[in-house]
Amino acid sequence: MSEHLTADRSGTGADECELVSVVVEYDERPDQCTIYPGDSEGITRMSSWISADIDCFVDCRAMR
Repeated sequence: MSEHLTADRSGTGADECELVSVVVEYDERPDQCTIYPGDSEGITRMSSWISADIDCFVDCRAMR
């Protein structure tokens, strides 16, 4: 499963960034979600991603 997200950075001085999330499902361990900038490639993508068990992520709209 893959989803495109747009980070809301208004008021932070940061540029807007489209993020892509990919969930890999496993039988014997927790599913993993990886998030990375959608416009990145090669070395930049390899150095700008984060992965964690899927249950470590929450919907930010639910947390506001």
